Amino acid sequence: MGVSIIMPTYNRSFTVPTALNSIISQTYKEWELLLIDDGSIDNTEEVVKKYVEKDYRIKYFKIQHKGSPYAWNLGIARANNDFIFFIGDDCKLHKNCLETLVKTANKLSKKNFGAIAPRLLYVKNLNLIKKEEEAFKGKVYAYIDLISGDIVGSFNAYAEKTLEVQIVHGYSLTRKKVLEEVGGFDQKTYKGNFYREETDLWLRIRRRGYKLYYEPKAKIYCQKSLTKGGQWSNVGGNPLTYEYYVLHNHNQFLKKFYGKRRFFMLPAFLVRRLYVGLLQLYAYAKPN
Repeated sequence: MGVSIIMPTYNRSFTVPTALNSIISQTYKEWELLLIDDGSIDNTEEVVKKYVEKDYRIKYFKIQHKGSPYAWNLGIARANNDFIFFIGDDCKLHKNCLETLVKTANKLSKKNFGAIAPRLLYVKNLNLIKKEEEAFKGKVYAYIDLISGDIVGSFNAYAEKTLEVQIVHGYSLTRKKVLEEVGGFDQKTYKGNFYREETDLWLRIRRRGYKLYYEPKAKIYCQKSLTKGGQWSNVGGNPLTYEYYVLHNHNQFLKKFYGKRRFFMLPAFLVRRLYVGLLQLYAYAKPN
């Protein structure tokens, strides 16, 4: 069974080649890539067309800028396979990532699985991944904190086998029929940087009775950065605007899933957001 890989991009021509090369190098070959260009005004089209000309499996769609939820849903609608793998334009797949996820998906097919997440490793340089970065693993797998509604823990936690989990990250393998059943990504609730769009999707999938899993044998890498990938481009690179939409979208998320409890959860989220932000600034300011 093949996999439809969906990758939205927006003004990220300098990161797209790394992602594309890692897909082409996969040990699993039965895939198609739907690259949705969400109205880029840089040279993304020029960069991508060189790949399209060489590999028929890569399909490029240029649309007006409407935001990532619309781009994800367009990819879902155009996908030709039941397995769908969401990835970002600033990540890199380990060479056997797809093969491992598909094998696990086939094993779990009778367990009503909704999505499977690979290990998500943040590295300083996608083209020079260090041994210590590969070896690092968190102690607790990610979960939703009931006090703040924030996601805490690690998407790169230690595990010897596939785990059933509460939440997965945005770069996960799912199924088209499941996505169609829940209506895909919410295109109305989240604005600006579309913070919480993926969390919203996975929770709706769980509410339909599907299970989420973590596969520690599969790996995907993302580069450590303050730019937040395409989300940063959506707000013009303005940190205050970015944080405004983090707060706005998290409040909408809490309202949708927790109702009146959001009045108590939002202040807790603000405190946690400030604390994590200060830690990140310290980490980036600290000499290597």
